[in-house]
Amino acid sequence: MSRTSLPVEGCDSDTPNRWAWAQILENKGSSSVSFNQRVNFFNGSQVSAPTLSLTLSPGEKYTHPTRWCSALSGNHTFRTDWVTTSGQRITGPTVELRE
Repeated sequence: MSRTSLPVEGCDSDTPNRWAWAQILENKGSSSVSFNQRVNFFNGSQVSAPTLSLTLSPGEKYTHPTRWCSALSGNHTFRTDWVTTSGQRITGPTVELRE
């Protein structure tokens, strides 16, 4: 993932390094799955854990637009874990954020 010049909510001149991408969840199972939290990691450290309300029916896909900014230049990593309402944690892939 390369840097972007797109505006990122909550970012200003102190955080000039910005990235934007889409996270896609797909329910390949035979029953619905409900999520109530995303846990985000930047360079291996947890940075946020916002709540959400999302239910995916069997075969359904969900696209979550993701934007991130940092004052740190260079290459970085970002990962989102998705937490179901039953407490199961689904670890997302680690995205490489390139300068």
